[in-house]
Amino acid sequence: MMMKEDRILLNRIDHGIEAFCDEKGWKKQIRRAWCSREIPESDLLVDHYEWKIFPGAHSVSQDCDLFDFEGEGIYYVMSFQLETFTVRVQHSGSFIGDVGSHRACHTYTEFNCYELKSESFDASGFIQNLDYICRNFPPNHFSYT
Repeated sequence: MMMKEDRILLNRIDHGIEAFCDEKGWKKQIRRAWCSREIPESDLLVDHYEWKIFPGAHSVSQDCDLFDFEGEGIYYVMSFQLETFTVRVQHSGSFIGDVGSHRACHTYTEFNCYELKSESFDASGFIQNLDYICRNFPPNHFSYT
């Protein structure tokens, strides 16, 4: 079972992202990070999760249902590093390489979020940081290829 402290952090982060998405009219999804898919659920920590943030009407390709979250789409991926209390937001994806052998190039921006430790956590600073990143950097385009 996830430790109480991790569950509290997970809930605070999720609350901040949900408030941000509600403000913007965007969608979110929480999932296990790819690197933690093989870890038993009882051993998961808060930094084994990541959030997809879908920006409005442009969140997915026309061939993809918005709620088919494993599919192709345009979105940000946000994760949390417990050791440093750092939030990482992946953005501005592009593809490079010859036709047929693309490699995805991702960039990201990080911000410290020590206020998550506070019992009286106020998500406003978290939301401001997330808003700044999303206003200044476009989301990644993820595809099956």
